[in-house]
Amino acid sequence: MPIGYSPKVPKISGTEDVLSEVTTLQVLGLEGLVFDEIEKTDWKIITPSEFSVKGKEPLSIGNNVLEFGMKIPNSLLEIGTNYGALPVVFGNTTVSYQYAKQDIELDPLDEVRLLINIKESERQETPTFFQYGELEFVLTIGDLPIKRHSINFFVIDPSINKNKEV
Repeated sequence: MPIGYSPKVPKISGTEDVLSEVTTLQVLGLEGLVFDEIEKTDWKIITPSEFSVKGKEPLSIGNNVLEFGMKIPNSLLEIGTNYGALPVVFGNTTVSYQYAKQDIELDPLDEVRLLINIKESERQETPTFFQYGELEFVLTIGDLPIKRHSINFFVIDPSINKNKEV
């Protein structure tokens, strides 16, 4: 009987991106027996459309690698930043498989992680602080990415609005 799933390690021919999202899952049993291979592309990482804050220092993430064990959490996560919490939740995480005419839900057989990367595009220190870029979220099972999601972030000096004429 199948006991779980694992992303299939892609064959690299030299032209593919090693870090692209894996879409093929192997349905596994005891002793690593492969029951089937299924496609899954509808994972979701749900975040605000952007993260915009007022501040005078660069954005930083408290913990940029969150480890969840062998389950994908189904509750709201709050990613700690130096400017407060950034809410994140996952969707479409159920992996169902039909075996012996019964639908079963499978769990991952490898460690589930969420990696958060800050990709700064520009920073201005004077006369007022300004930083912007992209926050990249990568959901992995084992070491393989299954979903990527990015949003823009902005950090703007709060005094910038005080200098505007009304």
